Amino acid sequence: MFNWDQYFTLAQFLETRGDEASLRSSVSRVYYSAFHKACLYARSCGQRIPQDARAHGVVKNFLLEQADNVVIGAGIKLDRLRKDRNQCDYDDTISNITALSRSSILSAQSILHDLP
Repeated sequence: MFNWDQYFTLAQFLETRGDEASLRSSVSRVYYSAFHKACLYARSCGQRIPQDARAHGVVKNFLLEQADNVVIGAGIKLDRLRKDRNQCDYDDTISNITALSRSSILSAQSILHDLP
């Protein structure tokens, strides 16, 4: 089984390279590390996760619907990370990609820490 935490480690490495392609890739990889941690958490709570693109919304909504404010916060951060990942993967121009990469890593780090 793949250890999704390796994407977080890769994102940190890519950030140190500093070029735009690496920074964009950092944002993308860090989103997926947090997303898969959230998937594992949701499954452990009995949530069924579809095996297609709908999974992103299902996982986010699951987190946002919980009674625990820490889990809700993880859902809010995951939603922001996905929007940032989409921007990095599809937009031709991104302002301050260095700051976006740094904030994405910090948000994902929080999600990885906060979800059991």
